[in-house]
Amino acid sequence: MKIILSIAVAAILLVGGWFGFTTMQRSRAIDTLAAETRANLIYVKGGTFQAGNYEITVRLENGEEEVRLVSANALPAIEATLDDFSLLASEALNSSFDLFLAETGRPAQLRNLEQGLGAPEHPARMSWQEATAYCSWLGEVSDISLRLPTEVEWEYAARSRGEKVAWGTAGGEWIPGETVAGPNTPTEVEEMPNQWPPSPMGFHDMASGAKEWVANDEADTRIAKGGSINSDAVFETIPSRTIVEPTTQSWPGEPERYAKQGYPYHGTFATARCASDQIGQGPGAVDFNAPEVIPAVAPQSVTY
Repeated sequence: MKIILSIAVAAILLVGGWFGFTTMQRSRAIDTLAAETRANLIYVKGGTFQAGNYEITVRLENGEEEVRLVSANALPAIEATLDDFSLLASEALNSSFDLFLAETGRPAQLRNLEQGLGAPEHPARMSWQEATAYCSWLGEVSDISLRLPTEVEWEYAARSRGEKVAWGTAGGEWIPGETVAGPNTPTEVEEMPNQWPPSPMGFHDMASGAKEWVANDEADTRIAKGGSINSDAVFETIPSRTIVEPTTQSWPGEPERYAKQGYPYHGTFATARCASDQIGQGPGAVDFNAPEVIPAVAPQSVTY
């Protein structure tokens, strides 16, 4: 009887010790995430600019120049005035998204590292509803008020405070292998965050990585912005919009996670880049002029 009791006590202590250890690990991970969030929140000084679609000059392969609209699926040009705000330098990763799911009692996401699903260092794919809740949670643990950016804020930041650039890349240019992934870029590099130089304002992966949710609520649809490693990103210029209709059923493999959100919900192929009304790091503005002419870029391969 004593032996059985001793084994039972040992098992309880072992389970309790494991639980305490994992809880401590999670607490430390949250502290690290909070510190990184505060350090990577970039200040964007407000101003007035032309949001939505605009014209750019493109140099064709024959050397001729042509003025054309930068996007085929953008809002019409509108004048917008923004107050100061801040935006995170990078997209949300699976490592931080997993913490959010665990801390808020949500089911874990599907993980298959051989297929690249759920890898901790990859951009996290989440629904619009999850992205909204994620930013709120991240703000709470970081002691900052965080939210999804509006579509106009996202465009303003990606365009380095309204410059007429086509992509939110280094110099606003599309140079495969230098500012974005190229045809010979290894998959393991392409899928990693922050592999390319940031935009003039300091933002990474606004033309690669994953599409990013913005805080619109136009009827039943939601909007995702930016390019993605899983799309023909060269045509997904800054004003371009991916319009996502609500779904009323879950994807195979993750019914519990999706069902817990409640139906309808909006997609799980975009990620979060949280914004704040508080002042972040940096001067808030940069000395940058958009290229006067950009070269015509050929279509890239598309994988889904």
